[in-house]
Amino acid sequence: MTDSSHIRVISDGPDYFAALQQIISEARRVLHVQYYIFAGDQTGNLIFTALEKAAYRGVNVYVVVDAFGSSDFQRKFGHRAAAAGIHFREFGRWRFGKRWQSGRRLHHKVVVADHEILLVGGINVADKYMGLGAAPWLDYAVLVKGGIAQDAHAFCEALFAKKHLTLRRMKGDNWLVANPRAEVRIRRNDWLWGRSEISRSYLEAVTMARHNVYIIASYFLPGRKIKKRIQDAAARGADVRFLMASESDIPFMKGASRYLYRWMFKYGIRVYEYQPGMVHGKVAMADDYWLTIGSYNLNNLSDLGSLELNVEMQSQQLALDWKDHFLDLLEHRSVEIRLSTKTRFRWVTMAFDWFSYQVMKGAERFLLRLTGRKENSAS
Repeated sequence: MTDSSHIRVISDGPDYFAALQQIISEARRVLHVQYYIFAGDQTGNLIFTALEKAAYRGVNVYVVVDAFGSSDFQRKFGHRAAAAGIHFREFGRWRFGKRWQSGRRLHHKVVVADHEILLVGGINVADKYMGLGAAPWLDYAVLVKGGIAQDAHAFCEALFAKKHLTLRRMKGDNWLVANPRAEVRIRRNDWLWGRSEISRSYLEAVTMARHNVYIIASYFLPGRKIKKRIQDAAARGADVRFLMASESDIPFMKGASRYLYRWMFKYGIRVYEYQPGMVHGKVAMADDYWLTIGSYNLNNLSDLGSLELNVEMQSQQLALDWKDHFLDLLEHRSVEIRLSTKTRFRWVTMAFDWFSYQVMKGAERFLLRLTGRKENSAS
């Protein structure tokens, strides 16, 4: 979608996987690959074969996948990984006689090549993201070259090696110059090590916004503090718009998000639903300058149950280009939802939405008790 010196914003699956294959094929020394979902389907086999070839030509390949999200990776690719010399481990699998999944999930979608190239987004490795058999899910990633890739490499290396003290000390507070008109930094969330950098960035950006806040929100279930900041931005005159999913792959999530529409309408927040297919993107822009893209969703699961990683940018050019793309999506591929939309707000639908919201918020409250934490600053 957007291509400027050393930064490229990618807005669909086929472009993403073309870029990913190019990064892997051109790597010469080391590759770090981390995904929540690395499926054993056609797309998964395509990308794993590229990693396999890289390992055979002498590249040190390190792969971390989430044990829950990528439950079939070991069965599909384990022997091939061992034969090729790929360094591989699963994240979040506990063993007590039988296998039990831990509550902390690796939600990253990160690739780092040769300390020089970084690819971060919300796109997993699976057919549904490529668009095989159906329209690709609406999702985004950002490719950045330069010093930020070195920071990402250090983080991925520490995570693979389980260097917990190193992970605890690492902070994503330093802005790096990607080109003369753009600064970038890595932001991460990991409740175990007290990292809420992405959450904090959302809070700060929405609090400071005076002109606009545009968000693509999959799995939207915000907590009270970020809700308050969003409604305050709208109340002071900012143009606040959300692009939401018209359907969801998670039971009750669509109803729970739709339950919030009345709150959004009350404060003049405009809501659109994407029509061609699923929305999986996690992107936010404020005041035509601040932009964040990555794996983080506006809900407590991303705050308190997952490792998340975003690339945050300060660039008028990148923000305005993405704004044009966003507004085009709203006009040509989405439907604006209004309070008067009869089929959306009949009492049966409203009752289902209320029930869905209670179910999802109940699950979040259980997660809060499980982690022993209160809602954090962005919840």
